[in-house]
Amino acid sequence: MKVIKKDGRVEEFYKDKIITSIENASDDVKEPLTMSDVENVVREVEKNLLNLNKKEVTTHEIRQVIIEVLKNFGFNDVAEAYKNFI
Repeated sequence: MKVIKKDGRVEEFYKDKIITSIENASDDVKEPLTMSDVENVVREVEKNLLNLNKKEVTTHEIRQVIIEVLKNFGFNDVAEAYKNFI
């Protein structure tokens, strides 16, 4: 899957970037997630993105899916921090 960046560049999808951003958001709200929690969230995010059946997704779409998944897992504070991140 390819990611369309805000500036129009296209690059490969790397789940490591999602892991890092979720960890940063959870650290910001002093609610660190376990590696297992992060892996479960990322797995669900990847599944939801694949279900979009698109070869390219925008960073905005990825952010929305991450926020939705974090909320579904009950990590509301982390989701809010993630939304305000960047």
